[in-house]
Amino acid sequence: MALFYDDEREYSWSFDTLHGYNNAYDRRRLDTITSIVTSTSPRSRRILDLGCGGGMFLKVLASQGFNVIGVDISKKLLRRVRLDGTGPELIVADAGVLLPFRNESFDLVICSELIEHIPDNKTTVGEINRILVNGGRALVDVPNLFMYDSLEARFRVVSRLIRFVNRFVAEPISPDAYSSHIHKHTFREWKKIIEQGELKVIEILAVFISPYVFEETQVLKQMERVFYGSKAIFNLQGSIERYLRSLWPFSMMGHFFLFVVRKGEKDGLPSFIPNRDV
Repeated sequence: MALFYDDEREYSWSFDTLHGYNNAYDRRRLDTITSIVTSTSPRSRRILDLGCGGGMFLKVLASQGFNVIGVDISKKLLRRVRLDGTGPELIVADAGVLLPFRNESFDLVICSELIEHIPDNKTTVGEINRILVNGGRALVDVPNLFMYDSLEARFRVVSRLIRFVNRFVAEPISPDAYSSHIHKHTFREWKKIIEQGELKVIEILAVFISPYVFEETQVLKQMERVFYGSKAIFNLQGSIERYLRSLWPFSMMGHFFLFVVRKGEKDGLPSFIPNRDV
């Protein structure tokens, strides 16, 4: 598996992030998660970015004074992240097995775009439980089965329709574009996987990207690039998104879900999203 993640052709989507996020999906993830961390976590707290990839979360949080460590399975990728020899501590490790940290080593774990790729993700969640302090938090995001890339996992008729439409556009999407997603679940199924040991999901946030419709066709992706070329529109999207999260059925229609997780008892810190426990 490590050889796959060291191959820039196979693992190209992560190597491409070394120079920043260019698409709305990744930009929205970065904006949502880092805003939660910066608004709720003291700078003294120890943070782990599990599966840090090209290091964008690390760079943003470290630049704001957070004590953050990055872990990724790709030794080659982490060498590229650390070209200048400075920045957060980086550790090569497989998130699907035991992590090289003592019990209760971290106050916050960021696990973004990871557990859907790992064969034994229950071990990963168990390790998050082990290395978090009592009262510690985790931010775990996963794709939504019924939106974005995961439809073809269970609905072949949808997959065939998407491919038919893409025959008439200049750059058809490869049917293998998201083949590395081993696990594809509804948010209720993900919640059961994440709640292990002392971990409790206290909030599920549906996060939207661009149009509130399926985004697999190239026509919609071109629209997305136009809309998100404007910072004002990108910020407006965030305001609309926060409102839609409180409404059914939009609360179930995010392109991905962000799970806010707590270990054990409350630690006295303010809730990420007040008064909305799941």
